[in-house]
Amino acid sequence: MNAISQKGREESLSSAWIVLLGGLLILTVIFSLRLLSDPDLGFHLNAGRWIINHLSIPQTDIATFSVPNHEYIDLHWLFQVGIYIIYLLTGYPGLSILVCIVVCTLFFLLARRMVSTSTPYRLVTPLLLLALVIMEPRFILRPELFTYLFITLNLIILDNYYFQKKRKSLYILPIIMLVWCNMEGLFMLGFSLIGAYFISIWIRDRKPDLRLLGWGTATVLICMVNPYGIRGLFFPFDLLTRFQTSNIFHEHIKEFQTLFQLDAWTVKEYASLFYLILSAGGILITFKQRKPHELILWVVYAVLFLLAIRNIPLFVIVTLPITGLSLWEIIGKVSRNVPLKTRIGVGVISALSLLLIIMTLIPRLITNTYYSNNLSYNKTGAGLDQLQLPEGATDFLLENHLEGRIINSLSYGGWLSWKLPVPIFIDARLEVIGEELYTEVAESWQGGLGALLKKYNADLLVYDYVRYFSWTPQILANPGWHPIYLDGQSAIFAREGYADKIPFQYSDDQSHQAIGKPLFTSKEKLMILTQAGTPRFSLWLQGFYKKHSTSSSRNQNIASFLLQMKNYPEAERYFLQTLKLSCGSAVSVYYALADIYMEMGEMNLAGLCYKRILEADPTNTTVQQALVIASKKPVKNLKGFANCLADAEATKHFNNGNIKYKEGDIKGALEEYSIAIRLNPAHSKAYLNRAYIEAVELQEFEIAVSDFDTAITLDPDFADAYLGRGSSRYNLQDIDGAMEDWKKAESLGNGQAEKLIHQHQR
Repeated sequence: MNAISQKGREESLSSAWIVLLGGLLILTVIFSLRLLSDPDLGFHLNAGRWIINHLSIPQTDIATFSVPNHEYIDLHWLFQVGIYIIYLLTGYPGLSILVCIVVCTLFFLLARRMVSTSTPYRLVTPLLLLALVIMEPRFILRPELFTYLFITLNLIILDNYYFQKKRKSLYILPIIMLVWCNMEGLFMLGFSLIGAYFISIWIRDRKPDLRLLGWGTATVLICMVNPYGIRGLFFPFDLLTRFQTSNIFHEHIKEFQTLFQLDAWTVKEYASLFYLILSAGGILITFKQRKPHELILWVVYAVLFLLAIRNIPLFVIVTLPITGLSLWEIIGKVSRNVPLKTRIGVGVISALSLLLIIMTLIPRLITNTYYSNNLSYNKTGAGLDQLQLPEGATDFLLENHLEGRIINSLSYGGWLSWKLPVPIFIDARLEVIGEELYTEVAESWQGGLGALLKKYNADLLVYDYVRYFSWTPQILANPGWHPIYLDGQSAIFAREGYADKIPFQYSDDQSHQAIGKPLFTSKEKLMILTQAGTPRFSLWLQGFYKKHSTSSSRNQNIASFLLQMKNYPEAERYFLQTLKLSCGSAVSVYYALADIYMEMGEMNLAGLCYKRILEADPTNTTVQQALVIASKKPVKNLKGFANCLADAEATKHFNNGNIKYKEGDIKGALEEYSIAIRLNPAHSKAYLNRAYIEAVELQEFEIAVSDFDTAITLDPDFADAYLGRGSSRYNLQDIDGAMEDWKKAESLGNGQAEKLIHQHQR
């Protein structure tokens, strides 16, 4: 009777896992239904509109004035036409819903494929949850979203053929490929799937499967049915150059970097690494039970995983059923001698834990706290994220009929081309703009903005000043340019003689605060500066019911920009507003306000700021010293003291980096040097030490050269920087460049450089 009762409990537990799978579906809907914020959306909509209006497919670039004659092989044309039609019918909310439908369909197919391999729901559900957390950054309206779907459909058909001999379904492969090759350049991944199964069947049956070979050949041939013929078929192979470490796109574009190159890790990065280890362990332990195609696909897509973070979802999609089956086989062996009662107990605990995770994530996604805590700009909802895309900037240009020649930041190009009636400078279609133009942009970050504006006869500069922070001091120092617009993300400057009659307008897009609003009174300032910070636990609880607001960070962006303009009263107003909205938790703001109050001679307020900093960092001796000085009120000697304070903070982190490096904490040292650079962008030694770690410890010579370059720009007589850059160039096979750097280092008195020259002299 007891055995029957336990059996009934086990069956009830299996039903509970199915219910949990339903809860996971709700979580998937919320994870994938989000506001549109991807900068690529603009150029896709623009291309779809152009194709429909012209009833033809573009052959050369249609969006820019900088590379109008560059070849444009638009393999995304079917995707672009489709989303443009949906936009015309439903607006932006319909596009958000489209993403949700595709993602939910994808996860349904993944679940179905895992269940078809006899993996139980108790393992399917947690693995799908893990996949959801890993893949959510790529739930954006890009063609690759459909690639995930096409890969899964191909694998289901090939599984059915391999295990169940369903021959009739093979004809679907060319149909999928016909659509795929006209939507996304990654269609060539379909060849790898068919090839892996073909090899596996050959090994199993000891003869080639001519039927699969025939349909596989058909999928290749049908890919020439695209607007560009054989050029379109081979074009994706040109894109592989982006994954070469020497390629400039690989060096600068985050999604082409590897997981281990990222400066900061959040939940998704740790989850990705955990899944890789878990999957690898499952494969190794059950190696003898794995089919050849499973091993081939795992290795191929693991390599892609390691090449770039944008490939991580591909690895998860292909290997998830393999991982599930491997783990289930391991669990089966381990649990043979485990009593049924214990198994049921473990199952109950697992189910309750998973339920708790799902119930925790759902409200924190709805309030957007999850995204904020994981350094993501995503927001739950349907429609357009007008705060993340340059909607305010484009509306300003349209309202004032400003149609001059624009120089824009890379991420803004797509949206500007969609919204404005004039061609733009550059967008994110890397295969179109090419390395030469992108190199010009990269050089503009290092002081070359003026030359860029002059070369292209620009009338306007429209850019994301948060990401392109190095453009701001350059344009402010250029007397031939003046600001005309600023919001929480975007800035617009006009050249002298163009748009001179338009007054400078700036506002926070949410509260619409405009220039001229009364400043805070002295009493209000004291209240804001002395308000008690919200405890961490209270902030965590608020994440379940209080909608996360971006007003605080956007006000801080505006304030920082105004501070660079030396508009202290207005900068103070926005910094105070930031503190008010953040309930005093934005500690970095106190440093900026201290700077402002020092400049304005308001010693009592500066002292309050230093006290608040010390509450968060009681051992900060530099701030303690500043507080003493501020209390003595030597006004004549305080000009720029807060800038010195920031420099001192940078030195503190630089020294911490040296200590951590000596202790063997490479990652910690890199983080400390990076903080020092953020606090003091002119800290040449921080660039030098970071570069040495990148070169010596990480073997990332291209990245190291970039940091050595910056150190030399800041200090042209920095012998150690020339020595290090020379060694990095030598490792990159640039022998002439290495010798040139070593000779320069030798001329500056570096004895080690002399030895290297004699050692490697030809």
